[in-house]
Amino acid sequence: MPLIEILPSDLVGLPWRWIGPAQESDNDGNLWWQLTIADLPDFLVAAETRQAVLADAAEALERFLESFVGTAEWPPLPGGVILNGADPVKAAVRAAEAAGALAQPTAALEFAA
Repeated sequence: MPLIEILPSDLVGLPWRWIGPAQESDNDGNLWWQLTIADLPDFLVAAETRQAVLADAAEALERFLESFVGTAEWPPLPGGVILNGADPVKAAVRAAEAAGALAQPTAALEFAA
């Protein structure tokens, strides 16, 4: 079965459900701006200005997605996104486990076609 190589940078353009940017504060009066993604509860970008958080968002998302490469865990895709009419993440993990490839970090996510 041929594999399609999908890099974390390819996933940045998916229809993520962005939340913010919103200005936040703590009890000491410190202010910052933050941006999150509903589909990725562990993802957060924070900066001193709204413009800075927006400027950093795409690169931060790409780095966040890269953190999944070479692990047995994969990022959830945005709601309704299915690549190639199947569940590519589970198929890729099963194929990588069978080949013993999960022990070796890789530079790209590979999804079954």
